[in-house]
Amino acid sequence: LPYSECTWEDREDISASLSEIDDYHDRMQRLRSTCKGMDAQRQAFLRHKNQALREQPPYLTGGQLRDYQLDGLNWLIYAWA
Repeated sequence: LPYSECTWEDREDISASLSEIDDYHDRMQRLRSTCKGMDAQRQAFLRHKNQALREQPPYLTGGQLRDYQLDGLNWLIYAWA
């Protein structure tokens, strides 16, 4: 989309999505912050009561995940928790 075709939304138009926008800014701030060590990241992950998946979640249907796919899913959970 070229810049000439971009539009800007008024604050009133996006008022229902302000919490999602705040979440986005929080994620961007975490990316800009200095990287913590691996042990500190693990502790933060566990503090939020997250845990790695050991088997395929019931909401994923249509086939069985392979080991590397489950590892990738766990990485996504860990990265965005």
